[in-house]
Amino acid sequence: MSSFRENGYTLIELLVVIALLAGLSAVLLLNGAESRNLVQLQTSAQQLESALTQAQAYGNSGRAFPAGTDKFDSGFGVFVTTASPKNIRIYGGLGDANASGTFDEGEEKYTVATQNFELIKLGGNVEIGGIRGISPNANASEGHVLFRRGEAEAHIYTNNQTPDGLRITLASGSASIDVVINKAGLIYIDQ
Repeated sequence: MSSFRENGYTLIELLVVIALLAGLSAVLLLNGAESRNLVQLQTSAQQLESALTQAQAYGNSGRAFPAGTDKFDSGFGVFVTTASPKNIRIYGGLGDANASGTFDEGEEKYTVATQNFELIKLGGNVEIGGIRGISPNANASEGHVLFRRGEAEAHIYTNNQTPDGLRITLASGSASIDVVINKAGLIYIDQ
């Protein structure tokens, strides 16, 4: 006659298998959430890079703004701020700017934040985690990059400064990616 032990699993063996499966499931779920965060972060970095490229193309081509007018000398740019960390604003219709972000068009003055051409919302948990000027290196609460027809270089402004470049940090959880643009208009993602 065979004993119970020879015909099946003991309760201890069953509990060990359940604990191993639960531990493996937890690890897979945590890695899945982290992977999802990284994908959202990379997608948002590509959105920001595309917004900068779009503004550069519009500014260099002399696209009319507002549409249907004969105003072709206006500039196009991108505005980001830590006060609205989910928003990337593409703005247009502004010819020249001073370092404070106020644009002077004849007798009317505009600020970048009020001249939306297109508003892009960052997805998931991704937010603008930081804005930093490059040479001079200084943290900033806002930054904008302006492109104008006939000018190859990017006009970069941060909190009353005109740095040679701009580093915008996108963050999601503990991960972050930087999108960098220099004065020559070179845009790249720095992971």
